[in-house]
Amino acid sequence: MSSKFARYTEKILNALPHWFQIRKKSSDSLGAQFLDIAGVKLDEVRYVLEYAYEQTTIETADLDFVDIAYKTIIPMNLASDELEEVLSSSGSLRKARKLAHFFGIGLVGIEYNELYGHDLYFIDTSRNILYVRQPYDSDLLCPDGQISFAVKGKRYTQSLSVHPVWNFFDEFGLILECPRIHGERNREYKSRLMDVFKNPAGAHREGLMNGIARELNLRKEAVWLNGGSDFLIEDPMVVLNSVQVNGKLLSEEEVLLSETGHVLLSGDPRLEGVELEVSYITGLEMHQVHDHADLKLRNELFHVDSTATDLLKYYRDRIHSEAPIMWGHFKWDEAYWDISDKELSGVAFLPTLYDGSVVGFRSFKRT
Repeated sequence: MSSKFARYTEKILNALPHWFQIRKKSSDSLGAQFLDIAGVKLDEVRYVLEYAYEQTTIETADLDFVDIAYKTIIPMNLASDELEEVLSSSGSLRKARKLAHFFGIGLVGIEYNELYGHDLYFIDTSRNILYVRQPYDSDLLCPDGQISFAVKGKRYTQSLSVHPVWNFFDEFGLILECPRIHGERNREYKSRLMDVFKNPAGAHREGLMNGIARELNLRKEAVWLNGGSDFLIEDPMVVLNSVQVNGKLLSEEEVLLSETGHVLLSGDPRLEGVELEVSYITGLEMHQVHDHADLKLRNELFHVDSTATDLLKYYRDRIHSEAPIMWGHFKWDEAYWDISDKELSGVAFLPTLYDGSVVGFRSFKRT
């Protein structure tokens, strides 16, 4: 059978009796070509369903889906529909036909070439905002890039800022209470979401350390190329009781310090040539406010005369704002967030495959 037909067209033809002429000579059959119209549409439906199903789990969600764009506001005295050209130092950009084209989304093969080319721009005419897909011409003054555009023969240059694009991973982050860090890409965000299950947070010391490290993206990963040789972590602020090798937490005896003060992991001859994964938390210090013997913390929170520093006042105001516990300041109506209630969220949510089934409760009646 000719491979020029759609996948479902071939399935339909193969289901016909073998003596049918349309099956014997399908490549020359007008009937087969007619069936191919339906086969192509069925192939498209199957692709969309398979793609949608893949987005229901973190491990199979599309890492190439758009996560951030860059934007700038076109001055209000300029009409966005009069833009003649949008330019970067590398040349002119092309105007996206529509928003889906700008994001590289299509019905057949979500991967337009533009998904990797990123040489498009899109204009929100109602808000006078120009969007692009990458940080053109970034430098110290404009870390998120800059873009130029021409209006009535005059050229204007504006700095760009990051514009986060909500996607499948943000849905999982909503369920797991792990929001995306500003400007974070899908691959790094996926790693933090998986960390929710690898290093669960809690109210105890280890749980607090895991939660803080995840929220602030302080957990780092490295590759130990040869487990038979010593491995040096050159990060200057490693939390010693957070070092893991292949997911196993090392004891204090297994974590050594080199002469330069860096963390040293001893090699094992039995692991010669074996590649290992190392993870650790960096840049985190944990203190107890009530510990009067902790001079470092007390010097930061109190002056010599025991009055509060600006840092302590900041902590007080932040805690009072985020978690008010004083009488008259309770937030009685903000104790939960039902993400599936349109009145409370206004955003769509992603059903999980692990939701409990209610089929077994159908026989129960309300009394």
